[in-house]
Amino acid sequence: EEMLIDMPKTVSMLNGIFGLIKLGLTDCNGGFGNWQHGFSGGCDGEGYHTRAQGNLTLAVQGTTSADVVDELATLLTAGRLGIDNRAIIAGAYDSALADTGGDASAALRMAQQLIVTAPEFHSTNVVEKNGQVRPDPEPPQAAGTDYKSVVYLMFAGGADSFNMLTPKVCSNGLYNEYVQVREQVALGLDELLDADATGQGQVCETFGIHDHLPDVAEMYSDGDLLFFANTGVMTVPVTKDDYNLNTRTPLFSHNHMQRETMRIDPMEEKTSTGVIGRMSDALIRDGLSVGSFSLDHNSISLSGEPGVTSPP
Repeated sequence: EEMLIDMPKTVSMLNGIFGLIKLGLTDCNGGFGNWQHGFSGGCDGEGYHTRAQGNLTLAVQGTTSADVVDELATLLTAGRLGIDNRAIIAGAYDSALADTGGDASAALRMAQQLIVTAPEFHSTNVVEKNGQVRPDPEPPQAAGTDYKSVVYLMFAGGADSFNMLTPKVCSNGLYNEYVQVREQVALGLDELLDADATGQGQVCETFGIHDHLPDVAEMYSDGDLLFFANTGVMTVPVTKDDYNLNTRTPLFSHNHMQRETMRIDPMEEKTSTGVIGRMSDALIRDGLSVGSFSLDHNSISLSGEPGVTSPP
């Protein structure tokens, strides 16, 4: 259960169910479907299924909100939905019906979403309320020891990293080469914040940081941030004629590159582990206490060796 019931998986499952109810079987908002060529439409039109591979339908037999909720409770909770929760959901159904000018489909979607968030949907027990207020948990106490954290943000292809960190003052003319390669999307010198690299053996005395990232530039200047430039998944130098034979990771496949970015193990020295997970392994072997979690979904970047790092 530790590997199956964690917060990222719970949130991902609910997002998928909500998407199925509102938009049908799509990839929108973490949905269970897959994007396919030939499907049109965006992710904003609740109740429209132009992008869906399929959608839920229900011919409700009852005429009142209570009848609708009773039928949904039978289908989705085998009748376990409690009386109090039925009343709350029936009230929300009536409100949605009034707010949408009598759109029964919108009201039905509201009721479905509320039922799938009820405890009766996620368990096989009969839920009874005891009338007591759930106590607030005690805040965690400081351990009194040094604490450090690594925050890993995966942009999933949505960031132009070549304009996040650029050449700026370079004795070898690297900034001019950057402008020549990037052409109209190259940033001017007045659009770049300074990242001093004097005396660090780098190809430039000063690098440029995009001027929309002043906090990043400040963190670098304060010594709280580093850049790893020219990193990737190639294991040997290649050309456009032989890259397909001499690379282990498909260089122009977004999903493969994203997965390998989370792993940073092109030589497969630690199969099925991620870069953060292997860092955790090393710290644990040094006797340190390490924990990790993901806010979106379970990521291979956090996976360490079995028996060393606990699942996130």
